[in-house]
Amino acid sequence: MNLSMSVAHTFFYCPEAAGRAVDEQLALIARAGFHIHPDNLVLEEVPVTEPPARRPEFCRLLRLLREGDCLVVGRLDALGRNGGEVRHMVGRLAQAGIRLFCPDLGKCELTGESGRQFRETVAAIAAMEREQRTARTRLRTPGAGSLRAPRSRPLPAALRSEIAARIAAGIPLAQLAREYRLPRQAIIRLCSARIDGDDERLLSVPAREAPRHTIEAVAMLAGDDARRR
Repeated sequence: MNLSMSVAHTFFYCPEAAGRAVDEQLALIARAGFHIHPDNLVLEEVPVTEPPARRPEFCRLLRLLREGDCLVVGRLDALGRNGGEVRHMVGRLAQAGIRLFCPDLGKCELTGESGRQFRETVAAIAAMEREQRTARTRLRTPGAGSLRAPRSRPLPAALRSEIAARIAAGIPLAQLAREYRLPRQAIIRLCSARIDGDDERLLSVPAREAPRHTIEAVAMLAGDDARRR
């Protein structure tokens, strides 16, 4: 295969264009048979960790390329940060009729028929990366997608009286919540339900619907319970 391309339509793109990296890549493409005019060297001092859409010179080059043109890159990270971005960029270039070469991978045209196996490999890598991201997300959020609000359960009458008496005695709500393993709002709602004469509500009443009561009202409730005993 003759890799000598027309000077006017063969471009070379290199991000992180600093130091020996550029010289080494230029030497590599020269050995592969590409002869590129200096005006068609697109060098950009941008880290490869930036997505292609945030590389100004690369975006300008994509607008400049026409069907039949040839684009040469020294490494695949010039096309994207991961398999998904590389796959998208290769597909975009192939659809536009751009010939893509990466001498580091050999002499095949990555957007042509000879690059079919390469494209299938990149697609498989992109799928694997998606699965890994999904798995990491599940690990960070256990049970995501299957969380449901726990059903409310009434507390025994003896326990309700005990909690009310301890509140009246000045025990902090936070301490009671820790000891009984209940949300503090649940304890307040429990006392509120007793004052309203609706023992069955208990924890079933959302916090935003629970009426506001003072500590004095709660203490009065505890006193009533003590007198009944």
